[in-house]
Amino acid sequence: MLNGLSFTPFCRVRNPESESYIVTSHASVPRKVERLWQAQKHIVRKKLQSALSSIHLSLDIWTSPNRLLLLGICAHFVDQSQEKLSKALLALRTVANHSGREQFTTLLPVLKDYGIVRKLGSIICDNHTANDKLCQIIGKYLREEEEIKWDHTYRRIRCTGHIINFAVQAFLFQNLIQIDQLSSYDEEKAIGEVRNEADDRQRRDTFRVIGPLGKLHNIIVHIRSSAGRTKEFKDMAGRLIPLDNRTRWNSWYYMLDVALELDAALDSYTKKDFDTLQVEYLSPTDWEKLRTMSKFLNLFHRATLESQGDQATIDAVLFVMDIIIRHFDQALVRLFLI
Repeated sequence: MLNGLSFTPFCRVRNPESESYIVTSHASVPRKVERLWQAQKHIVRKKLQSALSSIHLSLDIWTSPNRLLLLGICAHFVDQSQEKLSKALLALRTVANHSGREQFTTLLPVLKDYGIVRKLGSIICDNHTANDKLCQIIGKYLREEEEIKWDHTYRRIRCTGHIINFAVQAFLFQNLIQIDQLSSYDEEKAIGEVRNEADDRQRRDTFRVIGPLGKLHNIIVHIRSSAGRTKEFKDMAGRLIPLDNRTRWNSWYYMLDVALELDAALDSYTKKDFDTLQVEYLSPTDWEKLRTMSKFLNLFHRATLESQGDQATIDAVLFVMDIIIRHFDQALVRLFLI
């Protein structure tokens, strides 16, 4: 095995031209990374500026593990050399909040850096009103500063997955409670977090209004509320059940799907802690309702997968929407007949 002292001579013997590329100090590493980054960025910049199409953007804000808000900016365009659809991650920048103004303040320098302000096409992002505001600000800027007509109503494309998620929430909650009341426990906060008992009880009562699905949610939160309970259930079932989240698409379906596989373990766990979980106990009728609900949600899960990614063309999206509408109509007919 070569050590640090013998590696450099070895590289020189193998390739005399390698000397200028060999890292000889810690300080040179970030400089080399920066030079490589700038070189690759220059290639992307030239591809964007010579693109055969407008530069369309997909935007989204994500929260990093260290709780930073990051705005992801991805470009979609037809590459001149290959004449095919291409994409590139342009930036992952921190933002102070989700507001349209803050996103614009972060986005504009990126567009200027790549020299594509005047090539801007459509923007796709989720259906939050802040993104409506973002597109309005972009339209105003291009009109006043670049003398370009950019119709924010026409250019703002809404996310199909997000629309499907809204449809699922409408089915699940049926106006029984407000969506904003369903601020679920984050997974990293579910274990060991000190919570106010009164607030905790009120939250459980709120979820229970939903019916068997809310009771299932409360049981899973109970499992995750301490390291001891979590270990106890994992020993019984072999794994944990994913916790729902009001913004993560298909999270309710994933929770249901795994819970139905582990129904015996859940039943045993609930009976073992019956003094605490008596009001959350899932009867055979409740389990049957959960199975019916899972079958109904399965199509939405499949529809989300079909309408995302590079192959999600407009004709595929329209077909998926037609199927969803028919699925709803058939479910209403069955409900009426029952």
